[in-house]
Amino acid sequence: MALDDTLARFAEEFDPETIFRIYGWLTPTLSLGYHQRSGERVNFENCLRLGVDLARRPTGGRELLHNGDLSFSIVTQSGFEKSEMIGRSREFFFKVGQVITSGLGAFGIKTLIESGSIRHRKVSGAPCLIATSRYEIKADGKKLVPMAQRLYPGSMLVHGSIPLEKSQITTASLLNTDSPDSLQGQIDESSTDLYQLSKRKIDIIALRRELELRFEEVFEGSIKYRSIPETVLTKALASKLKWEINKNSNKTND
Repeated sequence: MALDDTLARFAEEFDPETIFRIYGWLTPTLSLGYHQRSGERVNFENCLRLGVDLARRPTGGRELLHNGDLSFSIVTQSGFEKSEMIGRSREFFFKVGQVITSGLGAFGIKTLIESGSIRHRKVSGAPCLIATSRYEIKADGKKLVPMAQRLYPGSMLVHGSIPLEKSQITTASLLNTDSPDSLQGQIDESSTDLYQLSKRKIDIIALRRELELRFEEVFEGSIKYRSIPETVLTKALASKLKWEINKNSNKTND
């Protein structure tokens, strides 16, 4: 999270102007949207017992469990006046959606980017996989790829996560709720994953390659593989605590 935020904050210093990252998680992690209050939402005791780490995203949205998924982020330099940002951000968000849907299509997975006219459906106490929003990616009528966006002064960031298979740890068990079984039932009814859709395990390396190819098509350029500059890593490490949530003390570090 610290690295994505750093890349977005200092995007104008980097070449190329659009950066595509694909990454996984070493341990099961529950990420929270930037404005969420972990003390009100998270069951710290269960997170500790189940070995689930906690992190805060620089983007918005609600709780999302990373366990058996492939995450991605795309940062682009905006180069636009403030008055243009909203319209351009929607265009950028939709293009990111095209990269993902096209890449998944290579594996026979039929997806749909929901109409931009849909309004956000607020569900009381609902985590990310229940709440719906504009341009979300669905398959078989269910939410497949949750994505969120943030606008910075000189750039735009989109986060997303592709669920490869169903997590053995349930999201509802990590939240403060009187009815975890009911909440998990809503999550399972509203969302799906690649294994459920294809009835087979999708090769991560093959999926990554397809996403890279679709990125080149949609953004009309060639991917150049580069290591992260030391200066960027230093800045990201310096801000690392801002994005961590201490599950032992029930307090955020930001």
